[in-house]
Order: sequence, then structure tokens, then C-alpha cells
Amino acid sequence: MDFLADKWQWIVGTLVVVFGGLWVPGLRTLVMIALKTLVSEAVLKRIFLEIAGKLVKSTKTQIDDIWLEELKKRL
Repeated sequence: MDFLADKWQWIVGTLVVVFGGLWVPGLRTLVMIALKTLVSEAVLKRIFLEIAGKLVKSTKTQIDDIWLEELKKRL
């Protein structure tokens, strides 16, 4: 909560710029292109594999290691 109390002006300013910029037609197009790029299938696969890898490393069983390797081969 200290972070929010100390930085609330920065947070509000950022939100105003981002959401206020959506009302400007040229900026709206740029924001939509950036969002579509960030949410592409390749990026989502990479994020999923990173999270799955961290979860597999946190366990001591070998079955999930085999599962992750098979998943990486298929993707």
C-alpha cells in the first residue's frame, strides 16, 4: 500500500495518458496494433511455456519433466 500511496500521481497520470490517447484516432490505431502484436499466438505460446517450465522446475517429480519436453516438441 505504501507504493500506491507514494506513486498515485504517476499511476493516475499514466492511466490518463493511455486511456485518453485512445480517443485520438491516430493513437488509437497504434495502440490497437501494439495490442494485437503482444497478444499473438507465438507470444502466448512462449509465455505459457515459460510459466509451465517454472512450475515444472518447482516440483520434484519426473513425470511433469517428461510432459513438458513432449509439450515443447509438439508446440
